[in-house]
Amino acid sequence: MGLGTAGLVPPAAYCGDIILTETYDASESGSGRAYLAVLTTTRGFGTVQLDTDERLEDGRLEFAEVERRFVPFDELPATVQARMGSQIKVLLDQLLYDLNLSSGNAG
Repeated sequence: MGLGTAGLVPPAAYCGDIILTETYDASESGSGRAYLAVLTTTRGFGTVQLDTDERLEDGRLEFAEVERRFVPFDELPATVQARMGSQIKVLLDQLLYDLNLSSGNAG
């Protein structure tokens, strides 16, 4: 259960960088798959899989879209899990910054 699910913080999603891209095989349409690192307060760390042709407006996705496309860390291929390491601190820093602001401790 995530912090957002328990009601301890509002439901939110934090998007990091695209950590891996790969081309589709012949049976799939589109140019390729991109794995976007995310942290949600409801489900934890994972990725959102995007088609490489998709363009994110302002580099953001709506919370509902992240929840719909979310793949939990433990269900990711090992190669994607290994690349998540570079994003964990970045994503946690975003969450902690928001929590600090919401508690009135901006400084």
